[in-house]
Amino acid sequence: MSIIKWLGGAASNTQKVTLTPAGDTATTVSYRVTLTGEDGVPITLATNSSATTVAQIVADVQSTLNASTNVLFDAINWTENGSVVTGEAAVGGVPFYVGTTASTTATATSTFTTATSTANTGPNDWETALNWLTATNANNVPADDDTANFNSGNYSLLHGLRPGDGVGNQGGTKIALNKLARGVAFEGNIGDAVSQIYLQASASTIAINGKGDQVWLHATASSVNIAGTSSSRDAVHLKGDFDNLRVMGVGVQGKVWVADSSVLDKLYVTGVGGQAAVEVGDSVTSQDLVEATAGLVTLKSSATTCTINAAGNARVIMHSSATEATGPINVRENAFVEYNGSGTLEKGTVISGTFSLINSEAEAVTVTNVEVYGGLWTDRSGTANVTYTNDINAYGGQVNTETGTVINYV
Repeated sequence: MSIIKWLGGAASNTQKVTLTPAGDTATTVSYRVTLTGEDGVPITLATNSSATTVAQIVADVQSTLNASTNVLFDAINWTENGSVVTGEAAVGGVPFYVGTTASTTATATSTFTTATSTANTGPNDWETALNWLTATNANNVPADDDTANFNSGNYSLLHGLRPGDGVGNQGGTKIALNKLARGVAFEGNIGDAVSQIYLQASASTIAINGKGDQVWLHATASSVNIAGTSSSRDAVHLKGDFDNLRVMGVGVQGKVWVADSSVLDKLYVTGVGGQAAVEVGDSVTSQDLVEATAGLVTLKSSATTCTINAAGNARVIMHSSATEATGPINVRENAFVEYNGSGTLEKGTVISGTFSLINSEAEAVTVTNVEVYGGLWTDRSGTANVTYTNDINAYGGQVNTETGTVINYV
């Protein structure tokens, strides 16, 4: 369980591989080359060759690879020498991930193998050992149960974004860190913000601080704590499975995104800067609790059993795509909650602050129970799209509803 610091800045070596055909050349063979992007998406090109000599086979394969306009293949210079095809990265320090197969008839035996003659190294590559430093001044790439710290410097992490199962993690297993942390003095990106590709690295705890550039992280984590971001609307992008997401403190100045189809149990947003925002995307599941005392929280998923507590100066928007029933929503202090969903709202309670259904885009909203102790409850939009199962109980505050709604002033 080592603590390993990201340095970045290692010298670049240009990756070079050789592709070698062998075996039976007396039949048509499909020679397949597969390149996998940093996002894990593979692209395969096949050369169906009936050539009877290795020299002609490698010429056919090289011709196919050079003719491709795919960005992965276009980033490699392909040559041949009569016995092998050589692939060399067009830019030193930028790795590529390649595999080969040969498909033949049942009676034929042909092979197509890959060998790396020069491994990639570069200033922005997770898999380059010289980009990392342990407490004992060793250069080791983080492994399972280690802590990866991005404490300082400005070298972004852009390559090797699927660590854990060989270079590029083409096997698909995320590294399982003890902790992944960004400190206040780190100024680079984590993940490829330009191509919007996530670093895939799970950890027990993830901590993000400082005003560094963007973070793109696909992970499984028990706890994610965000205490500082840049002011960008793309400050932090999260995807994966998270038990607790805490966005807290005035150091949070930008926007935190939880991507579609993620799993998020509990969300806490407290004490953040005036421009801070959190957006939970469509199809995010397993939401149990949202507590917000500051900032803007937008919920686009269907939070079927979620309790929402809004206080302080928080603004919580239930987006129109939140089309299922939701758990109780409680509003106090100066908070503002806007319910734009449809389905059935189990209970809305206003201690103070404002609960509004005015901007609901849904054709029909059903509210089972409403209790108002102070502040404002309003659905007066002129569309008459809100139906109350039970009478509204008003212990204080103000209630603005469409004509016909029964209000009990207790």
